[in-house]
Amino acid sequence: MKDSECFQCHKTGPLQSECRNTKSPRQKEEREQHVRHAHQDSEAEGSEGAEDEFFGSIFYLDGVHHTESRNVGISAPAVKVPVRIEDVEFQMEVDTGAAASILSYADYERYFKYLALRPVERSFHAYAGTPLDIVGQILVVAEHNDQHATLPLLVVRAEQYAPPLLGRSWMTKIRLDWRNLLSPPNGQFSVKQN
Repeated sequence: MKDSECFQCHKTGPLQSECRNTKSPRQKEEREQHVRHAHQDSEAEGSEGAEDEFFGSIFYLDGVHHTESRNVGISAPAVKVPVRIEDVEFQMEVDTGAAASILSYADYERYFKYLALRPVERSFHAYAGTPLDIVGQILVVAEHNDQHATLPLLVVRAEQYAPPLLGRSWMTKIRLDWRNLLSPPNGQFSVKQN
């Protein structure tokens, strides 16, 4: 490939893997200064000032840089969709971080105790790593926007009531109208200064 442009030095000739020209140390330093390594974050966890610096550096909202992260509250209302589960209407919270769809044990007892709980062979954890208390799973007929599917629904016991979550496993079977879900007021967020 003698007539190709090298991505390293931008000259016509050999490819980058065969290029003898190297970028200057300054160019390499400029490229690396934008990289944040995971071990740097874990080393800095013990330092409160480093934590404030990190959190302050990630919040750029509406073009404004907020350096006092503890005084900035970011609030986004939950995105919910109407789903009929076994002829019972629910407003399920869309959670792209949840692998499975989840229902509280209280809702199971109230609406679906006639459905047999099946064992779950896998463990699930909340975002912070706390294991979920999975009671079992039920197979339900779910309906959303004229779409019907028989899907598994995890039943979870929790200290506080939580709304049902529509996780990624259901999103592969039920198409959501993302454009309308994420337009105001559903996708709107606000920044509050304390």
